[in-house]
Amino acid sequence: MVLSSKAPLRNRFGEVIGIAGVMRKIEQQGNFINLCGPLGRVVQVFLRDYSQQFSISERAESIGMSLSSFERNFRKIIGQSPTQ
Repeated sequence: MVLSSKAPLRNRFGEVIGIAGVMRKIEQQGNFINLCGPLGRVVQVFLRDYSQQFSISERAESIGMSLSSFERNFRKIIGQSPTQ
């Protein structure tokens, strides 16, 4: 499993001219859980069961987060919203 972060590179005019990225290999499943806390466990379920339908609000509630906090933290860690 790999955790990646990406950001646009801009020139002095603010135009996007490229993408900078950092990738970090996560060797063991436990490392991902430790890195992301309760949200990491939910992300692992998403990755494992990606083809199945699920309720994002139920997943957020399962780890004691509001839906908005869950979505914000998910995006911070993964770089995409849970629905993406």
